[in-house]
Amino acid sequence: MSTWSELTRALESQFGPSPFDCPMAELFKLQQTGSVSDYYLKFMSLANRSLGLSNEALLNCFNSGLNPDIRRDVVAMCPSTLLCAVALAKLFEEKYGPVSKPFRNSYSHKYSQISSTPVSINAQPKTQIKSSLPPLLPTSPGPPIRSSNVKSITPTEM
Repeated sequence: MSTWSELTRALESQFGPSPFDCPMAELFKLQQTGSVSDYYLKFMSLANRSLGLSNEALLNCFNSGLNPDIRRDVVAMCPSTLLCAVALAKLFEEKYGPVSKPFRNSYSHKYSQISSTPVSINAQPKTQIKSSLPPLLPTSPGPPIRSSNVKSITPTEM
């Protein structure tokens, strides 16, 4: 092996992905589904395996796969390099928050059916409804409640 290209081709043929994979096609289809950092890592792993793309093409490809809100703001700033686009995308990610799948915990699902009717401040309730939920704040000060599984230790034991 006399050149770097020959060495990398030999290593990829031995240890790399199948020659039938097309990293450039995957790169063009790549969309941000998590954080900008995760997207950038996936983007660069595919871009490094894609030959013949200009810096402008890589920049446009990166921008096109960003979350729509982040993409709009990044493109409006007209970054001239991929690194500038990545830095802007990370900055705008803080504005919009990380992109993630909707989270539904058991509490919000369990109590989502309570009531959605508006309540007037001056309206008097017709009936008292007992809530099975604990009060948010203690209603009267009292002695602290000790749990049976808490063990007191002496300063020496500490």
